[in-house]
Amino acid sequence: MNLKYTLLFSAAASFLIGHNVNAQLTPMEANTLMGRGINLGNTLETPNTEGSWGNGPAKEYYFDDYKAAGFTNVRIPVKWGDHVSMTSPYAIDPTWFNRVEQIVDWGLARGLIITINAHHDNWIKENYGDPLMRARFDSIWSQVATRFRDKSEYLFFEIINEPLGLTVDNINDLNARVLSIIRKTNPTRIVIYSGHEWSSAERLMEANIPNDDYVMGYYHSYDPWNFAGEAIGTWGTDAEYAALEARFAKVDSWSKANNIPVTISEFGTMGECDYNSKMRFYAAYTEKSLNHNISFSVWDDGGWFKMYLRSSRKWNDLKDVVIYTSNQSPTNLSLNVYNDSLVKLNWTNRFTDYDSISVERRTEYTSFAPVESLDPGVSNYIDKNVLTNTYYYYRLIVHLKDGSVIHSYPVRIYFVPTQTGAFNGVPATIPGIVQAENYDLGEEGIAYHDSDGENIPGDYRPDEAVDIEARPDSGYQLTGIVSGEWINYTVNVTQAGNYQINYYLATEKANGIFYLEFKNGKTSNIRVPLTGSWTELGVFSNNFFLEEGKQVVKLVVLGSYPFNLDRIEFISAPNSVENEIDNSLNVFPNPVSDKLQVSSNKGIISSVRIYNSFGQKMYNSFTEVESMILPTENYAPGIYFIEVEINSVKYNSRFIKN
Repeated sequence: MNLKYTLLFSAAASFLIGHNVNAQLTPMEANTLMGRGINLGNTLETPNTEGSWGNGPAKEYYFDDYKAAGFTNVRIPVKWGDHVSMTSPYAIDPTWFNRVEQIVDWGLARGLIITINAHHDNWIKENYGDPLMRARFDSIWSQVATRFRDKSEYLFFEIINEPLGLTVDNINDLNARVLSIIRKTNPTRIVIYSGHEWSSAERLMEANIPNDDYVMGYYHSYDPWNFAGEAIGTWGTDAEYAALEARFAKVDSWSKANNIPVTISEFGTMGECDYNSKMRFYAAYTEKSLNHNISFSVWDDGGWFKMYLRSSRKWNDLKDVVIYTSNQSPTNLSLNVYNDSLVKLNWTNRFTDYDSISVERRTEYTSFAPVESLDPGVSNYIDKNVLTNTYYYYRLIVHLKDGSVIHSYPVRIYFVPTQTGAFNGVPATIPGIVQAENYDLGEEGIAYHDSDGENIPGDYRPDEAVDIEARPDSGYQLTGIVSGEWINYTVNVTQAGNYQINYYLATEKANGIFYLEFKNGKTSNIRVPLTGSWTELGVFSNNFFLEEGKQVVKLVVLGSYPFNLDRIEFISAPNSVENEIDNSLNVFPNPVSDKLQVSSNKGIISSVRIYNSFGQKMYNSFTEVESMILPTENYAPGIYFIEVEINSVKYNSRFIKN
């Protein structure tokens, strides 16, 4: 299958129409010319009055729109019985005949292949044993063949639509008899025949092949019917694709063995079918028709099987599927909510000669428009700009290096976030520890900003850009944090109050600067001192008042010197401790082993209190000294707060007990 055939049915038809005007079409040429087509359904085959099933009379502009869309054939179902006398010579009503001819001419004038048939003439199917009914049907085809004998060879005749009620012998007799009538006035016009019942592929292959050089076979396919015709369930499993391929392959083999080209004159699904299944269905039928040299006319009736919106002259998404699908189109499209706040589109590329891939998106109220241009080898796209409770539709437009354009089928998702933004689905609890590597789910610009766009060590969450490395003891730490970067953590503050925030940091270069931003404000800047190595942790602290409830904490980096961050610890501080630790106290050594010296340049110390990280009072003394030594050898390792009162003013600091 060459690319020109699979992609350019329309171009091939235009070429042949423009250059073979005086040549006699063979059935094989006719099949190629037909290419991708559409039915003018529920219009001339409705009871008594044209378009009485809701469409109204056909308009000439339909054919302009068919051609502009890229269709190369139009099948026009016609019901003759309501417009033919019941007695010999069974004349067709002249007004009706003129109207049918007018519509046929609209299509032929635009270079389209036009097929007319006998459609919904159930009277012949129900009374085939009556010779008078057979004579009436024969007369109709004799009049039609005579009336259109001088029309362009791009007008084809289809003997009868879905002859349900006829047996195999009946359809063989009908096909042979009507074909002989047509040949009296149209010796080389393309005539299309079928098998009995619903004109399925199996029934076509059971029917006698007419002994004629200018015939084609047709079949209809709405399989599986419970999905396509009743809108039950979904479609697109491996088994369903395999079953469809098996049928096409069987028809293709039969066609080649008997030298009879085949067209699918009807296929489709109800509009209310599952959207994604429906798009896969139309794409699969289109692609397999191309692969097996079977032309088609998709069923479009302006109602349940709607593709063309006739009054507004617009098309729904199905049109581009049947016009631009190729056997090289990207396939296996899927959508899912990704990292809670994003939509991720995945697909399979089946062709290597792409020039570029354009991702297009629409909503229920907008048209498809480009949102991203991707390199040829890319097979996924993450949409960061989505709103909740919204239907989004995506498709791929592939530009080939030869200038051709092919499409994927579109897919739809109703975007509703599935979880919180927290890494493990549950916000980190405060008081408690926030592990630095467990930042929020989400992509670049959503949950974090990383300056290089790559997880350079790649020891944890390797598919995301934040730099994370394993620590020599255990766990992980953020590494190489530099100016301009930021990162989010979703937390749940169980109780409002003052908190000491301890940062476990490591760096060989001092003066990295950062702060935390909460929903009620941000901390003062933390200036990172030297710790001695990239793995040796130091603990640096500040205090802040936190409001109760779930919120996002944002760590924002200002300084240019890089540092590593292992974790952030939030400890409930006594209510008397102010938001920021005061530098008026001298607490030494810090960390401390057994004795702590406390002094101040503010004056005489009148009282000293020590609290552990749970707010429990560990020490309380009233004194009048300038400095004092406090025993700490019996304290458990951890963080402690010290409150000193001088001249009725309280000053606060903290120390670490080794």
